[in-house]
Amino acid sequence: MTFISYAQNLEDVLLWRCFKDIENGFYIDLGAALPDSHSVTKLFYDNGWCGVNVDANDDFIKVLKRDRPKDINLFVGVGEESSKGKFFKVKNTGLSTFDQSLAENYANSGYVVESYDLDITCLKDICVEYANNKTIHFLKIDVEGFEKKVIMGGDWESYRPWVVIVEATIPTTTIENYSSWETELMSYGYLMAYKDGLNRFYVATERKYLLKHFEYPPNVFDGYVLSECHYLKKENERLNAEVSSYRIQSAMVLDLKNQIESIEHSLSWRLTQPLREYNPVRLIPVVLSVLKRHPRLLSVVKSVVQKSPWLWDFLKRRFLFNNSVYGKESFVDIDYESFRLRFARGPLEDMRGIGRVSRELLSKLEARRLVQESVAPAAAVHFYSSVHWCPNILPSSSVVMIHDVIPMILPELFPRVCEEWRGRYKRIAQQADLVVTISDTSARDINKYLEIPLEKIRIIYNGVTLLPVEPLHDDIKINKKYLVYIGSCDHHKNLEVVLKALRDQRLEDISLVIIGDSKKTNILVEKLGVSSKVILLGRLDDGQVGAVVSKAIALVFPSLYEGFGLPPMEAAQLHVPSICSRKPAMTELLEGAALFADPDLPDEWVDNIVRLSSDEEYRQQLATLAYQRVQEFSWDECAQKLLTEVSEMVLQKKGKFES
Repeated sequence: MTFISYAQNLEDVLLWRCFKDIENGFYIDLGAALPDSHSVTKLFYDNGWCGVNVDANDDFIKVLKRDRPKDINLFVGVGEESSKGKFFKVKNTGLSTFDQSLAENYANSGYVVESYDLDITCLKDICVEYANNKTIHFLKIDVEGFEKKVIMGGDWESYRPWVVIVEATIPTTTIENYSSWETELMSYGYLMAYKDGLNRFYVATERKYLLKHFEYPPNVFDGYVLSECHYLKKENERLNAEVSSYRIQSAMVLDLKNQIESIEHSLSWRLTQPLREYNPVRLIPVVLSVLKRHPRLLSVVKSVVQKSPWLWDFLKRRFLFNNSVYGKESFVDIDYESFRLRFARGPLEDMRGIGRVSRELLSKLEARRLVQESVAPAAAVHFYSSVHWCPNILPSSSVVMIHDVIPMILPELFPRVCEEWRGRYKRIAQQADLVVTISDTSARDINKYLEIPLEKIRIIYNGVTLLPVEPLHDDIKINKKYLVYIGSCDHHKNLEVVLKALRDQRLEDISLVIIGDSKKTNILVEKLGVSSKVILLGRLDDGQVGAVVSKAIALVFPSLYEGFGLPPMEAAQLHVPSICSRKPAMTELLEGAALFADPDLPDEWVDNIVRLSSDEEYRQQLATLAYQRVQEFSWDECAQKLLTEVSEMVLQKKGKFES
């Protein structure tokens, strides 16, 4: 079986010879560095193993924690005994060290060196805490001058790695330095098995049958492929597919050009020239901009237009999801130290929640821009805050945000949209360098339905904006205790379970205020016979929404599925608790800070409503917990996390290019 080698000097190829038949093995990697680049353990991790990664570089440990969730990742140094020490981080290299003299040499050679104090533990303590009763199949030691101290800090009688690999040269040189520690290691019952010019391999005496695997260097019979070659092959395949797509599109463009020329030379075209001078399509963007400022009018127009599927489809394609209609410059360029972020303008004009998210995110990203803009960064990264606004062929270095894949999860409710997701959106997502999403639930669904590897997906929670609270308009009259619901009457929103709950006599004095599209909702309300208990407000501006929510007993959120679930978060900002369906992502984000009910059982909703309406002290406690939870979701943190992920992507691409 062909496998990918990720190690710097093919160390993992030799280890694979020894351990390829062992399932669920265990390793300890001291000086682990990055989880994939020059990693001795990634091959094993990808094949079901796990272990302990230790690194004193805060940049490396952050990536390890993100990409190696099954591993134990420790941000400490390793020495002869537990203590504290000053660590010297040599930026963007694997040369970081506790050795001050080495660090000074690196600084004198032009490297950027930072220092900070760090806890130091010993190998024995790591084994006692994390490897007790485990078989340690291999131990790797790459600690830039601390090898002897690490070896002396182990309990080699109690914990016996089958194979030990130790870097055996002075960093950045071919000068061997093993004489200072090899005798110590071999005195614990280890046999020298192999040397590769960079490392020395040792086998425990009781496992000397493994020595046969080290008789020959890595060779063609091992069946490995270098990770660099693997990535280049994948990139070549992607570029070939892109070229093929361009050729097809070029042929289509040529064919369309011929058709247009034929039409323009026709008699009917010349006769209808005066009519085209007054093309009403030109007025549509103007009309849309007016409608955006009048939500109630927009709701009425939308309900009328949707009665004609072809017209609704045309408007969506031509104006709602077209990034090019907002001017030739379809990106907002924001310069940072190592890259330029090109933020697609299209989503900023989206009239749904996507538009609000995009505008908040752009605002925070612009606040972090590089002040001096005289020299543009070399790398450009294109960011689309919604997959709906992406072109069919993404530019190079693209990051795409996908909030959820609800149409693919509930295809029976969205048959036409689901087909578009299975085709166009899936192809777009697979071209992206990174896919950003808003919850762990969405990440798993994107992986499953769009077939995007989890290592390409980054979870960045949305921020939550505090809704303004303005005096209620005179035409809004609410005279009794009420619950509030924000949203549509789409099937997956599951409003019906709350409406059925209202029929229970225990809720005789409680009304439900509904904010959102009201025509379909009104039909359902009348069908269930609860018209006297429901107040339909239609669409409201943010200030009125805030006013209504702030005075509610609770917000109800009965959705069958959500990628993030914004209304409960917005309610929490106003110290209003929520009752939610026991479904993702609400359980992921609000567990312990909201009440949950079965989405199919009205009685559970009644019980929770009664509890909140009759016990004000408990309602206030839950509201406080919800408020505390929502403080974890800020747009500042969202923007910073995005910039961090993009920066790491740029750094990794640069590293692969240079190597």
